[in-house]
Amino acid sequence: MASLTELYAKIKRLKKEGKNKIWTRLLKNSFAPLLMGKFDFVVGNPPWVRWGYMPEGYRDATLKLWKE
Repeated sequence: MASLTELYAKIKRLKKEGKNKIWTRLLKNSFAPLLMGKFDFVVGNPPWVRWGYMPEGYRDATLKLWKE
């Protein structure tokens, strides 16, 4: 794992220097989950999808949750 940590440190340094931002961001985001450790929950903001466009099985399975 040391090599991943070293790579992440190099990417972070390149970003600070303003070099090759698109690749440093892609690589940083790719490796970040490996360096964050374990966690119990992931919270996100899913894209808005109208109820009528969701698959019927999903609507049926989650209807109670949405009503609550």
